[in-house]
Amino acid sequence: MKKQYSNTNEKNFKFLTILIPFIADLYICSYLWKGFGNKEQFDKSLKLALDVIGQAGGQAVELPQEYIAQLWELMILTLVSILSVYLIVHVIVYLLYYFKEKKGALSYIKFYSLSAGILMPLFAVFDLKNLFNIGFLIIGIAFLWLNQGIKFYEKAKEKVKKPVK
Repeated sequence: MKKQYSNTNEKNFKFLTILIPFIADLYICSYLWKGFGNKEQFDKSLKLALDVIGQAGGQAVELPQEYIAQLWELMILTLVSILSVYLIVHVIVYLLYYFKEKKGALSYIKFYSLSAGILMPLFAVFDLKNLFNIGFLIIGIAFLWLNQGIKFYEKAKEKVKKPVK
């Protein structure tokens, strides 16, 4: 792997350091949108919740269609808000690292790449028949590669700073 990092100049690797997480962020957002932005799934979940509440209370619970429509709109608005804040915060972190080389931003990217590099493949192996999960596997491996590359370039910078005796 050291050869791969050695063949990639530092400027290109720095760009990959923000590109890989940004692509992962978009992928995660699309996964969450697919799961929670699905009206059919929302209706099934609401029906299940109402059935459970009805069984606990001893009588069926019915909600007006207008109320259900408002719940759906609230769900979508909340989802869009959360995903937007998530993306905005991450883009700010990536830009702070890329243009200002802030140590805090790099620390965040290192933590993100390590944790996502471990957790995304674990998430993926539960259902490899699902093509979306194969994407998580690929992105997780890319994050591990990125994390190791960050360590490689940090060590290379330390060697330049400290003269060899």
